[in-house]
Amino acid sequence: MTEPPWAAPDPQRHHIGLVVALVVCLLTVVGGAGLSGYLLYHASRRDGPAWGASWHTASFTVDGDDSTRVDAGKLLTLLAGRGARYEVHGGRIVVAVPPGRSAALSRLRALAPIRTDLSVRPVLDVSTPSPGCTPGGRPACDRSGARYRLGPSVLSGRQVTDVHTGSDRSAGWSVTVRFSSAGQQAISDATSRYAGQRLAIVVAGAVLSAPRVSAPVSGALRVSGGTGGGQPHRVAAAFRLGQHPVTIRAA
Repeated sequence: MTEPPWAAPDPQRHHIGLVVALVVCLLTVVGGAGLSGYLLYHASRRDGPAWGASWHTASFTVDGDDSTRVDAGKLLTLLAGRGARYEVHGGRIVVAVPPGRSAALSRLRALAPIRTDLSVRPVLDVSTPSPGCTPGGRPACDRSGARYRLGPSVLSGRQVTDVHTGSDRSAGWSVTVRFSSAGQQAISDATSRYAGQRLAIVVAGAVLSAPRVSAPVSGALRVSGGTGGGQPHRVAAAFRLGQHPVTIRAA
């Protein structure tokens, strides 16, 4: 039952309202002193809780603001592979892998400096997964270790204008990517030309995805997958970094 309009104010509710107002004022004041960095640091931990002492870690740096470091951390976990996590500590990105996977960090450090260029390329040939094929190295590989022989770029990440994540029951997670007018024309032409074939989305030298073209894309590009926890956020981060490529260095 709702209160009548003439009901007396609830003292407890009034007290809560004052507390909320004070908290909002406090956050506004603190914001200029680094609140955004604090929030982004905690956002960077969405991929999982802090790791144990037995995990292996490596540090990286990248020029840019806090949001760039968060996206770089997500990209590095994509390149590091299974179970990788990250945290942002000030100007450093710390990447961790579970016990027994230290070789993944060694390979990741060997790739540095890592340029976050993104492109879409036709797949000419793909071989079975190989343990010696590291995402980001040569030849181009995906996270499973499959090797790809790729054609010339048909689209650049610099032609991306908007990236956002979503989900649905049929496709699981999804990332929707929109392009400039020139980029839209390029993806439409490419998906018409390579209908029935595979186009690889390549970022920092790694094959992020290589879907088969079922029909020409006349609007936004949609990359979808299963139910992997932080996967859509990592894929979206790769596209955002491709818009304005930066260089990730080993610290």
